[in-house]
Amino acid sequence: MRSRTSLATTVLAVFACAYLSAPALAQDASWQKDLVSWRAEHTADLLKPDGWLSLTGLEWLQPGDNSVGSAGDNKIHLAAGPPHLAVLHLEGETVTLNPPDGGFPKDFLVAGAPAKPQPLHAEANKDKVSPHLTIGTLNLYVIRRQNRFALRIKD
Repeated sequence: MRSRTSLATTVLAVFACAYLSAPALAQDASWQKDLVSWRAEHTADLLKPDGWLSLTGLEWLQPGDNSVGSAGDNKIHLAAGPPHLAVLHLEGETVTLNPPDGGFPKDFLVAGAPAKPQPLHAEANKDKVSPHLTIGTLNLYVIRRQNRFALRIKD
């Protein structure tokens, strides 16, 4: 009789464990599916042409003229691109885009339009509203962090 009771108790315990662990297994499978989905989305975001993996530089602007280009005489040196792309003039809280000697390159765009001298608006910690400066695969934009300005460079 005792062995029947222990057998019944064992069988009951096994069924109870199986019953109680089923939702946990389903939840675990759901969590793994969500994790795989998140990883795929995050990888796609990182690999976009303007994703974080395309970041090649962050150069803090100094007061006055900040020349930008691939030539060695620029304050902000680009690994690739025109020798003299532009001059960013920082005065107070205003960054102005100016042409280098010889003018802007023909395929240099500001927010999708041909480059021309103009102020570049940058709000603190709101990088998405900054106008993008593009030429070829280069994507540059001015960012603001409190009272400082920088040029973010992506390629």
